[in-house]
Amino acid sequence: MYNWQYIDKLYDFLLSIKVKPFVELSFMPSALRSTDQTVFWWKANVSPPKSYPKWEALITALVRHWEQRYGRAEVASWYFEV
Repeated sequence: MYNWQYIDKLYDFLLSIKVKPFVELSFMPSALRSTDQTVFWWKANVSPPKSYPKWEALITALVRHWEQRYGRAEVASWYFEV
């Protein structure tokens, strides 16, 4: 259902150079946004999700993927912002 290919590449690299990730979940994917509200020159979506269950499923799947890939203890040591 989800493709984590690019996220895996980024986080694999960050962890390989001993950088502790700061996970920013404040911007909404276009497919889940409820409005066209954006900020910044690169048009980051800042609207709430149009479906909270779908947003929850995405975030849950992402964190579970990271736990399987990097281990729960590693992911628990990261910083998250929503």
